[in-house]
Amino acid sequence: MGGLAEFDHVLSTFRRYSRRCTWILAFDLAMWRFVERARGAQPLFDRVIRLNSWSEDAIVRLIHLRNEDAGVEPDFSGLAPELREKADAHELLDGLRRTHFPPERNQLPAHLTMFHALPPSAEHELRGRLAELARQRAPKASVEGLMDLGGGVAFRIVSPELDWIRNQLAEAFHGSLSAQDSGGWRPHVTIQNKVPPKVARALKDSLERNFRPRPLAIHGLGLHRYLGGPWETLGVYSFRGVR
Repeated sequence: MGGLAEFDHVLSTFRRYSRRCTWILAFDLAMWRFVERARGAQPLFDRVIRLNSWSEDAIVRLIHLRNEDAGVEPDFSGLAPELREKADAHELLDGLRRTHFPPERNQLPAHLTMFHALPPSAEHELRGRLAELARQRAPKASVEGLMDLGGGVAFRIVSPELDWIRNQLAEAFHGSLSAQDSGGWRPHVTIQNKVPPKVARALKDSLERNFRPRPLAIHGLGLHRYLGGPWETLGVYSFRGVR
């Protein structure tokens, strides 16, 4: 916080000009605990009101009530850039991800996750298999629709050739797959995650209004190590003919 000198100065100003007005200060919990320990609450304020945290449902109800009172029907279409007909699909997906994915969690550009977790002991073999698979021409793929992830939104990707590559790797590392990765694969590019379900549904509905299927260029296979937040790129294996 940098000390309480400025805070004390503000309180002094309030006391000096308090005859004809009432001053109301709002603190978050962390700041309040600091002030309370440093100065004590009662000597500083005539009255202390503690507000309980609002639930997601309560916030949603309040927004709906305010909209009804004002006669307003929210339109979220302005939050979702249109998928321009001639634009590169990956560029558009990455732009949507940067717009709607929580910034602190967005450590990678738009991508398809084939496997969520493989043991470090598989790294050497995995590098070799990825390099071998990348010697073929880039698989064809297309963006075919949207998916509701509950707390997020993704675009559904269709590619029999990518499915074949994933199946080859899944068979090679069958005994090392996690329960999540053993449960099959639904190819998708996540553009929003970790948000209230109603926010996710609003974005999905908005994107579906102008959606049309389009081809998606697949440039290569990537291998990354999770570092508890950021990701370390261990290797990128471009398909034959891809620069």
